[in-house]
Amino acid sequence: MSRKWSETEDNYLRFNYSNFTNAILSEKMTRSASSIKDRAAKLGVNKSGSRKRWSKTEHTYLVKHQGVLPQNEIAKKLGRSNASIQNRCALYFNKKPRCDLVFEDLKEAHFNPFLTGKIGAKPNVQSKV
Repeated sequence: MSRKWSETEDNYLRFNYSNFTNAILSEKMTRSASSIKDRAAKLGVNKSGSRKRWSKTEHTYLVKHQGVLPQNEIAKKLGRSNASIQNRCALYFNKKPRCDLVFEDLKEAHFNPFLTGKIGAKPNVQSKV
């Protein structure tokens, strides 16, 4: 017979489900991994919901420093990924996300044998006879 879920366990699961695997949660909560998964589904919690909301302070910092500081420094200061900073800038400042390569560069790299390493000096390998 399964034991009933407490409100404390539900809150713990809501807060930690996206941060830990079901195996780890099952150890911490002394429940089976399938029980964890089923309860999370019932509570409407999922693994992809791990995105951290932007606070007003973070947004203000971004507004003040975007275009002044490099994105990687802003990301480091805010504890966010570069992609998160790029997406936020694209959303609020109508800036296209910055990318190191353009699609045309990728096509050229794919078809250019010098860039793919298919042509070039052969390593000096001597076979023993």
